[in-house]
Amino acid sequence: VEKSMTDNQHKMQFIEKRLIDQKILAIPKRWSIKHDSMAYMKREGHRIEFKTLGTRQTSTLTSESAELISRDAGLNEKIIAVVEKLIKEEHKESILLFTNSVSHAKLISSLLRSSIKPRINAQYIHGETHTDERCKFISDFREKKIQVLCNVDILTTGFDAPKVDAVVVARNPESYPLWVQMIGRGLRGPRNGGTLECRIVD
Repeated sequence: VEKSMTDNQHKMQFIEKRLIDQKILAIPKRWSIKHDSMAYMKREGHRIEFKTLGTRQTSTLTSESAELISRDAGLNEKIIAVVEKLIKEEHKESILLFTNSVSHAKLISSLLRSSIKPRINAQYIHGETHTDERCKFISDFREKKIQVLCNVDILTTGFDAPKVDAVVVARNPESYPLWVQMIGRGLRGPRNGGTLECRIVD
């Protein structure tokens, strides 16, 4: 079993390299935000609680814990600093940002608009966003009129914006497949109408 898993990993790495070499996939360049949400919750007198997902016995944060973590000013300052660096130092123009909750998406988009100078256009969408408004925000994001589009998980699948040049996963991704879907929004290469490189921030 171990040999089979190792063989599969080597095959996947080989396929990924070929797709990058052929410019079908963008080159992923990763950063990590170092932050201890457990320590923050403990300081605030809260426990991080999890719920079980599906039959595979995987677990994720409860919505209450995700909401409490979203209020951590230290975490949010790091998210803002990362986006500012992406825009000012890496010249990223199309950043997709995944947050812990709808209120977190709203907060982060507001902080981005007010904190970064010169002013940037950051917006958020969620499941209850009116269809017309959602279509306008997505269209403006594709045309780079909106530089940062925040959401929880509504843009993980069925969303096409090939020029995404950075993906910030500022939330618990719940599972490896969901994380792959999130970062996959930015991994279309030049031959797929996408970018040569994409910055992935966890």
